[in-house]
Amino acid sequence: TKDFLTGGVAAGMEGLIWHLWAANLSSQVPKQNDKITDSSSVVYQINQVTAEMLQQRYRCVCVRMR
Repeated sequence: TKDFLTGGVAAGMEGLIWHLWAANLSSQVPKQNDKITDSSSVVYQINQVTAEMLQQRYRCVCVRMR
């Protein structure tokens, strides 16, 4: 899932927060500078990752790549 980020992003950048479930990641752990591509082929770069719910979910603060 994704939520729109309302602050903490550089001027002119579009920010989103992605919530990634560990069960869907095939044992891979997201990290800073990884990229996420949505279903419309828009690419986002991860700026910050926080493990939540006993590392069952990752909260990824991202910016849209231009």
